[in-house]
Amino acid sequence: MEIKVYNVNNKNNVYYEVEINDTYESISKLFSVPVDYIKQNNPGVLYKGKVLFLPETNFVCYIVKPFDTLSNIAKTFGTTTEVLRKKNSLDNDYIFIGQKIYI
Repeated sequence: MEIKVYNVNNKNNVYYEVEINDTYESISKLFSVPVDYIKQNNPGVLYKGKVLFLPETNFVCYIVKPFDTLSNIAKTFGTTTEVLRKKNSLDNDYIFIGQKIYI
């Protein structure tokens, strides 16, 4: 696994070389960033050897606990359910215990 971090303008930008069997979801989990964020910064298909650019982010990764709702998570972090659905590629407000929600 090759991960390079370069500091440019006081920001740590990550470059990651895609390995065989990597998916957007596995890379998302590795760097704790939403799948859409990876796709937005790296258009096209994934293939072994492709170098992905992941600019430094300010994402907060929240792990869903029992009795959490998307609405109360949004309220806690001062955002809306619509924003959370978009950042997390959710079709509805259904979430499950242990799920990662990017704020």
